Amino acid sequence: MKNGQQPEASTQEPVKLLAVVTDYDTLHAALRARKDELDLSCETIDKAAALGAGHVSKILAPQQIKKPGWQTLGFLLPALGMKLALLEDADALEQLRKFPKREVETPGRSVPWGRSGKQTVRSLRWVRRISSKGGQARARALTPARIRAIARKAAKARWRKPKVVEITKRAPGRPGAKAREKSLALHPAR
Repeated sequence: MKNGQQPEASTQEPVKLLAVVTDYDTLHAALRARKDELDLSCETIDKAAALGAGHVSKILAPQQIKKPGWQTLGFLLPALGMKLALLEDADALEQLRKFPKREVETPGRSVPWGRSGKQTVRSLRWVRRISSKGGQARARALTPARIRAIARKAAKARWRKPKVVEITKRAPGRPGAKAREKSLALHPAR
């Protein structure tokens, strides 16, 4: 069955409505009622749902100790012979129609912008455009000597030999640990 389509006709029995769930309390009551209807112990449901021992008894206790998450429900519902189905609520939908529809489209990709306490949200396209202008303004302000110094520093960083850390048998941070950093040449001198 795909979204918005009716279930396909089958030779099986019609679906039995067990409960109408609108919140966690009604879900808890429905799960407890199903357990009592099937006359199953919590240990049996634990094994059928492949949950830890005692987990179901905490979920289905009269005063709930744990609430089931979505993953737990995925194991618990089949163990009780249940499925979760979502239905359209005509009354709630009618109430929603009273509210105005969304008119302003928010940018799909936006980022916070600004250093002061007042940060505004700008589109990513605007940030890219303005940042390139900032880079161009910085380049115009630099002297040729400063540009060469920055380029030289970048080239040295690219061609710098990697540093290897040699650690003794004891773990770093423990008393008596000796770790020293050595700069090893990748190609030995010939």
